[in-house]
Amino acid sequence: MAGFLAYLAQKGKAKYLVSQVQIASLIDGRLRVIYENLKHDAELRQQVQQELAQIKEITSFTINPVTGSVVINYDHHKAQQNQFLAELLVQARLKLQRS
Repeated sequence: MAGFLAYLAQKGKAKYLVSQVQIASLIDGRLRVIYENLKHDAELRQQVQQELAQIKEITSFTINPVTGSVVINYDHHKAQQNQFLAELLVQARLKLQRS
């Protein structure tokens, strides 16, 4: 049961995050999002950096404060091993399909 609750928490977090950003591009191994608040909020950029740095399936990332974009490079063969990253990618694909 605890594993299922953790899954639901990660799914909800990923769904919320994707609802707040513009998906600029998504290909296997690379996701680029734009979030206007990143342009003006150094503390938010720091939080994003700390969160992304903890996900071992992410091979690199870049936060651009000028454009408000985040580019996430990840190992697409291992992305499913991280519940949050896997759900983030699912939600990003769904958002792209709807737009």
